[in-house]
Amino acid sequence: MSARVPNTRGFTLVELMIALVILSLGALVTVRFLSLTREAEAGARMRASAGLYARQKVEYLRGFKTVNADLSVGRHPAAGYEDLGTSGAWKRYYTVANMPSPLADLRRVTVIVRWRFGSLDSIRTITYVR
Repeated sequence: MSARVPNTRGFTLVELMIALVILSLGALVTVRFLSLTREAEAGARMRASAGLYARQKVEYLRGFKTVNADLSVGRHPAAGYEDLGTSGAWKRYYTVANMPSPLADLRRVTVIVRWRFGSLDSIRTITYVR
């Protein structure tokens, strides 16, 4: 007569520990991924706001003729920045330059919006005003 091997069902303690380690690592990776996603989304929001502030200034300047003081050659404001938004996170300035002949009736306007979200970042918009 042969000895019967008892039918063992279930998991051993080692198998349970390995499964718990794998699940824990998966949870940690998921949490880290979610925090990176939130940071990227916040950065994208900051860039979108900066783009809006740059477009606002461009649209404002397009309403003037080149003889207007806001379109005089140089940096505006001459020193420092315009503070934007309620948090003061965004700063803006723009420069105006004459174009060479035969485009002397055009002004090149460069709007720079800077902000700090972790690191200092900026966008630059260039437009031409007649």
